[in-house]
Amino acid sequence: MSIRLLDYDISQTVSGLVFGIMPVFLAVGCVSCPFIFPKWVEPRVILISSLFFLAFSVSLDGPFFTELNLIAMCIGLALQGFF
Repeated sequence: MSIRLLDYDISQTVSGLVFGIMPVFLAVGCVSCPFIFPKWVEPRVILISSLFFLAFSVSLDGPFFTELNLIAMCIGLALQGFF
């Protein structure tokens, strides 16, 4: 991802903020996950469904549908951290 950020010509501060997206949403996801899913849903169902959503969010990291899209990459990083 650091090589891809060089293409966007952004400052070092914004680059640091982009790298901080995933850990922030990881913390949000870890705290909110027990409240989102009901108790009757088995943990393996949660893990398998999260795996499919994670696979989709990885495709947003290096968008195949456009050359340079910083917003799609940031959304992909947020979803990767959450799932």
